[in-house]
Amino acid sequence: MHRKDDAVVLNLELPNRRWLDTLRQFRRVSQVPVLVWAARGDDYPGVRWLHGGADDYVRKPAQVQELVTRIETLRRAPRVDGGAPPGRVRAMGASINLEARTVEVNGVHPELTRTEFGILAVLARHVGRPVSRQQIVAEVWSGKVRPTSRALDAHMNNLRKKLALPGLIATLYGYGYRLGAS
Repeated sequence: MHRKDDAVVLNLELPNRRWLDTLRQFRRVSQVPVLVWAARGDDYPGVRWLHGGADDYVRKPAQVQELVTRIETLRRAPRVDGGAPPGRVRAMGASINLEARTVEVNGVHPELTRTEFGILAVLARHVGRPVSRQQIVAEVWSGKVRPTSRALDAHMNNLRKKLALPGLIATLYGYGYRLGAS
């Protein structure tokens, strides 16, 4: 039945952190957006839940309007285009061909460096979902010398300028980035 839903709200009242198992099991079979509705007492809610596969979270007690607005935002977030050929992702006017390592933004083909395309590819494989800085660094610089702490920021800045599509890559402060978030 999850394939018919526009979004799922996971109400975290399960004991012993079974919510994480529930979320991971759900992610194995569905990419439907998930909003975690969490208890107030958790010290680091967003990082844990976003890393576990949630698309967003709200702490209890939440105003009804905030909960509704966040669900509506998740429903609008782009997903991998099921009609697109394999290896292609579309988000907010950008078309990314992961196999050919090309990108097109509103009819323009910006020239990206290997590292810039690597960062974009990591984000494209998780379109609409948060990706941690650590995951990007691990995937883009795997087997190579790790970059300085500001290198990812510099590459991200260049990538955003070349793509020239405001809102395509959102910064999730203290966590990482998300492709296709408006």
